[in-house]
Amino acid sequence: MARTLNQAIQTQITNQDIKIAHVFKINGANRTSYLLNWSSSYNSRFGAASAIFALDNNDGEFGNGGNRQINVGDTIELIERFEGDGTDFTKFYGIVEQRSIRKNANNRTITLNCLDYIATLQKWGIDLTSEGVRVEVTDEVLSPVYLDAPNDAMAQLFNFQNDALATHPAPLIRINDKNHPGNRDSQYDGYEIYYDVGQLKLGSSLNVRDNYEILATYSYYVKGKYVEDVIEEIIKLTNGYGGFLFGQPSSTHVVDLNLTTSFYNEEGTTTDILVPNLLSVMLTIETTLAQDYGAGANALFISDTTGFPEPESGQTATASVKGDSFTYTGIDSGNSLTGISGLGNHNSGDYCSYETTYAAGQIWYLDYSNLVSTLTGADFTIPGASMSYFDKRGNNNGSYIILDSPISIGALVTCNSDYTFKTLQATGIQINKAIFREREIENRMEAIRKLKGYLAPNYIIRTQGDNKIWASYLEQKTTADYTLNLISGANYLEDQDLYTRTLMWAKNENPTNLMFGDDVDYSSDEEDEYTGTANQIELSYFGEEKSGILSDWAVGQLAEAELLHISTTQNLINDIQFTMIDTDYASQDSTGYHVFGTPLTGVGKIILDTVTPTVFINGVPIDNQVHQMTAVPIKVRQTTKTIVQGGGKSKSVSTTTYYTYEVLFPHASITPDEPIYLYDNQGILQYTISPNDPNVDYGAGVWIIPGIERNDVAEVLATATYHVLYSSNKLIIEYNDVIFKIHKSILPEPDQVLVKASFEYWAIAIAVRDINAIVDGRRDTQLQIEFFGEPPEGFHLATIDLGATYTIQAIDIVAGFFKPDESRKFDIGFRMSLQYSTDNTNFYSISDKTEGFSLTAGEGITFEEPDLGSGLEVRYLKFVLDEVDRIDYGRGRYVVALTEISVYDDIILESEAKLIATTTLSQNVSLGATNIAVANTEGFTEPDSGATATAYLDKNSDKSFTYTGLESGNTFTGVTLESAVSANSGEYVTQTIAGDKTVYD
Repeated sequence: MARTLNQAIQTQITNQDIKIAHVFKINGANRTSYLLNWSSSYNSRFGAASAIFALDNNDGEFGNGGNRQINVGDTIELIERFEGDGTDFTKFYGIVEQRSIRKNANNRTITLNCLDYIATLQKWGIDLTSEGVRVEVTDEVLSPVYLDAPNDAMAQLFNFQNDALATHPAPLIRINDKNHPGNRDSQYDGYEIYYDVGQLKLGSSLNVRDNYEILATYSYYVKGKYVEDVIEEIIKLTNGYGGFLFGQPSSTHVVDLNLTTSFYNEEGTTTDILVPNLLSVMLTIETTLAQDYGAGANALFISDTTGFPEPESGQTATASVKGDSFTYTGIDSGNSLTGISGLGNHNSGDYCSYETTYAAGQIWYLDYSNLVSTLTGADFTIPGASMSYFDKRGNNNGSYIILDSPISIGALVTCNSDYTFKTLQATGIQINKAIFREREIENRMEAIRKLKGYLAPNYIIRTQGDNKIWASYLEQKTTADYTLNLISGANYLEDQDLYTRTLMWAKNENPTNLMFGDDVDYSSDEEDEYTGTANQIELSYFGEEKSGILSDWAVGQLAEAELLHISTTQNLINDIQFTMIDTDYASQDSTGYHVFGTPLTGVGKIILDTVTPTVFINGVPIDNQVHQMTAVPIKVRQTTKTIVQGGGKSKSVSTTTYYTYEVLFPHASITPDEPIYLYDNQGILQYTISPNDPNVDYGAGVWIIPGIERNDVAEVLATATYHVLYSSNKLIIEYNDVIFKIHKSILPEPDQVLVKASFEYWAIAIAVRDINAIVDGRRDTQLQIEFFGEPPEGFHLATIDLGATYTIQAIDIVAGFFKPDESRKFDIGFRMSLQYSTDNTNFYSISDKTEGFSLTAGEGITFEEPDLGSGLEVRYLKFVLDEVDRIDYGRGRYVVALTEISVYDDIILESEAKLIATTTLSQNVSLGATNIAVANTEGFTEPDSGATATAYLDKNSDKSFTYTGLESGNTFTGVTLESAVSANSGEYVTQTIAGDKTVYD
């Protein structure tokens, strides 16, 4: 609305006799009488203003050493008034950028080239990350987009339940085998993620109807951040000196005094006349879920039901959560929608929205948007209706109210209360994340220019002659008030470039390894607890329970452990032998169960949160189900018996050889009700064994081929197809000890088969405490960890505490060799992942490059900033094993060896040089002085209430003083001088003493 003008002004306009007066101020002091002429210009795209002022300087008082010396950075104001009226119309507000002093025989002048505060942003650096509300989702089953028939069991595209996915931390994708619960294969490449729409594309199709499902752990944005809020963050950031824009002492002051104003201050009245929607308008009312919602529940609890319509009896209304539409039948007083139908599962914090079309005259807009004040119906005068909803932020038309019913667009609707609002008006545009790094964005003006790329070009950031920064959508009026001639840029003349702070970057040829720090160690002296999932890891056989005899494997491992002083393995086998293998008394019989374990045995336990433990014998699960084994390799055992008959002097001798052939299947518990098919080494079917054949020992998995003659066909048998059923009552799992017991009736020869298991586990991290082996810079020392069995995926190897939080720029990891002693070494291989944390509680993936990377003996891998991401803040690094290769040494073992781990935060060197605030004394100073007068206090720190700051006389560190405040008359107040300190007028006063990175102004 137009500002109300006083009668004196209206009279001049009516008489077309307008007389303009100007008020010119420097640092708040009126210097109008010295102003000779001035001009201003504006950037039509950005709104930045520049101005040139020429002043009479005949007495030299504005020049160097003058009693009214003008300095670069002084505040300049230009105000316009109608003669005879005291109403101010602000024209320019900014700072002195450059001075030009001229002198000739007749006069002296000083010309000030000035910039407004927007233009000064081009001199201020920025390092900022701003993002919206982000939520983490764990192990979500992605929805497949099935292919057309006949491939309708296959899918290559998969939909996340959410869109607007976060790129950091990177999503973790895993393929879950539905037929073998817990068998999850992590994926590190071979797919694409479309983050905006929430979709995954695999490199090839999968049978997800019958065999697999895709699991994803990721983060998504439930709400972006409005662009005007990001601009505010940029403006209110501190500069390199700890100061803030407009010379304010804090960011709060910048927001409250320079980015906020009131309707009365801008319009001179407290009555805002609202404007209606002339046509029907579709608007969306948003709130958030107050708690999780499970599909089928009757009530949906939200943060606020204001604006959501309550349906008539027997009717429904429609709303949505993240695009998932649903209906409801009522609204409860406890902020819940009731009678919910058609809504799936959703999480607390998800946005719930109601969208509908409002008739003309039902929406009424205030003059400004992005309000700070919360208005109620009592603040408005509304003829014939009531306010049902108030939107503080609003849109490009302004903040608005919604009425319970439309009224005439000619009605007079007013807001009768003065309200405060942000001068950065609503954009209506949200972004999920904005990152501005000092090495990538030159200054804050460039950062704002980058943000403006999201907005319509008529969203202009500008000053309006006062100490505010404004931003809003500008529209051309139907009737012009006046003609404004704009130029394309803000131009000003400088004798030379002036920098008060300089940043430089360079690549460090000799960076410092943070791992050499005194505070670096493993995360704690206590053993770390963690959980994970083992996917078909190989089990180790210890022997038959209560038989008194260790297995050959266990005996060999124990001997090697004793020889090589591997106490963990030695203690584990001894403990299992004592508690499970040895008999309790001499005549005790074996239980008939074979005992198996893993590297988690004794240091963990099996949990049942999401995965059902499953044991596999040669790939077949023990699950009471019939499983077909197709073309599996078999063995044929041939025995011969030769009988010699006859002999003596008159008798002839005859020799007869009898052949027996046994086919050894790799599985026991073969199903007798199904036929068995045997094939030769050419894949040709040679035998079909009928169900319930008496020559087959189905329990042991052995077929004796009938006949005693040599059988050439039997000797070339190679594979067989049959069915297996392992009864789960033949399996005992000791959950608290991670022990598996399998009865010998389904496992007659435990040394001849491969037994694996999948399960979810809780464990204690291995007790590795010697950090020196991986940070001493020597390739002949290393961290070596040996496992008697295959460690599960997700095995927590170690967490390193860097001692403090650093911005990591590079990580180097070098693998070692397996060294059973000082003279021998063997090749190894393993795959691992890195995770990071700042609190040792919440760990996140770094990037896809640091997931599932492979290391082999003697080789290294380097992750640099493009792999880690810019600005990665880390204190804790967790090393997680994904897979370890088995090496053929002794009885076989799995080894991880790391020679060196290096972490760097100074690959890119940053150097900063600052000017020290400097002035001169205006009078002598001696002991006992409580005030010190100087030429200018600009740039000196003003202490907070009750605090002090320190400055120095004569650039001498021995001549310091403290002060409690700065007065506008260029005076330090509350001064306390050190003993025997004095100085003369004209000597220097500095904020600090010059150092390697600071110089005097």
